[in-house]
Amino acid sequence: MRGRAGRFLPVEARALLVASAGCTAPASVAESFRVLHGCTRSQARLAALIVDGTTLRDAAQRMGITYGSARVYLKTVFRKVGVRSQAQLVAAAPR
Repeated sequence: MRGRAGRFLPVEARALLVASAGCTAPASVAESFRVLHGCTRSQARLAALIVDGTTLRDAAQRMGITYGSARVYLKTVFRKVGVRSQAQLVAAAPR
């Protein structure tokens, strides 16, 4: 298999993408975070609330967790997504 520069790609870089009419994209931003970044349900729900514009304190309250727990979840989401701020998380969110 050749890459864009015409060189052969290493075996590790090869992938097969298969799509069919029956495939659908994840139904929500939270599900996208789970599938694409390996977030837990709680982490993905928190990320989706942040992407939706909810403050961290309000998101924690809506989820029934403490603000401290929400901060830990958010730091873990940042690490998994590869961002360092809430603004970067919003920009990296699947559309």
